[in-house]
Amino acid sequence: MVPMQVTAHALKCIDKAGGLDNYVLNTPVAKMMSLKGMELKEKMTRALSEERRRRGEEEGAKEDSNEAEGEEEEEGETKTPKRPPPPRPKTKS
Repeated sequence: MVPMQVTAHALKCIDKAGGLDNYVLNTPVAKMMSLKGMELKEKMTRALSEERRRRGEEEGAKEDSNEAEGEEEEEGETKTPKRPPPPRPKTKS
């Protein structure tokens, strides 16, 4: 929980955005007009980028191990060709 004072208008905007996180992350800094909001946005953006970076590193390691396993499976598999879409019904003009 983050205690802070907000105006009724800001509260309506937060509800409309789907919560404080969405409001802070998606509202341009110029429109926010609050030092506390700008600081919060900077902290949240930094935390999200660090989390994405960590997840990217984890996924990269998983993909490397999956590629080695996938190479074995691909050798024995036969790929089935994709079917073309069904023909469209003719319309009367």
